[in-house]
Amino acid sequence: MKAGRTAPALLLLLAAGCASGPVGRLMPHIETLDLAKAYFGPPTSAQALAGGLPSSPRVPAGRSAQSADAARNAPGEPAPPQAVAVRSGQNAAAPPLSPEARVEYEWLLDDVVSVPGQEVVERFLAGRDRQGFPVYYERIRWVPAHQARRFCRVRLRADAQGRILSRSVEGDDCEDLLIRLTTF
Repeated sequence: MKAGRTAPALLLLLAAGCASGPVGRLMPHIETLDLAKAYFGPPTSAQALAGGLPSSPRVPAGRSAQSADAARNAPGEPAPPQAVAVRSGQNAAAPPLSPEARVEYEWLLDDVVSVPGQEVVERFLAGRDRQGFPVYYERIRWVPAHQARRFCRVRLRADAQGRILSRSVEGDDCEDLLIRLTTF
């Protein structure tokens, strides 16, 4: 009887961290880092957690690319290796990871886009008919152009062989993070 009460609570806790939509359904099927890169592209940041390279502070992808461009364009000074490594997605001077190494990879989408003005159909429940079926009222409303924020963060923790150990998804716009369409 005790197991019957804890199972729904456990399911609620597991569902609380999952994003809905195609990415939420896709995440349990991503088992390797190569498969994750095929769906999301190169990660925006990577951080060694244990047994690997010393951890470095996370830099958003746009900012690291700008700093690499600025360093490259500086007269007479080469770009620092960290900026080039972040931009290329690989650390050229990095020694190979030890077998017990753990690395956390992150794909981050955090931007503001302009949404053009458009007509939106709003649907309201007006009540029920005699047979009990719902009756809806619809109206068309004009929504002016506005700025909208898109946010999604996908984190995957992998071992040195590229096997995924844990995964987490936050945000409502994770479909925009996909570069490869899914059937999930």
